[in-house]
Amino acid sequence: MRRQQRPRWRKWLWILPVVLLIAGFSGWYYRAQAPRNQLRREAIQIATKQAGLTQVDQFYWFTHGASYLTVAGTTKNKRPVYV
Repeated sequence: MRRQQRPRWRKWLWILPVVLLIAGFSGWYYRAQAPRNQLRREAIQIATKQAGLTQVDQFYWFTHGASYLTVAGTTKNKRPVYV
C-alpha cells in the first residue's frame, strides 16, 4: 500500500497567512513609530544647530505632564554633550 501524498497547496495554506500576519504587524509597527521618528529627526536637527553636534549617540523622550527631549552626542572636539 502506498501512502497518499498531500497536495502541495495545503502547505501554502498555512504559510501564506503567517507571512501576511508578519507583514501586517510590521506595517502597523512602522506607522506607530512614525511620530516618534519625526520628533527624533527634529530634535537632532535642533541639537546640531544649537550645540554643534557632529555625532548623535542617544535620543531620549520623557513625557510626564510635559514632553522633554534630550539628545546625547559629541561635538567636533570629541566633547560629550547633552542637549
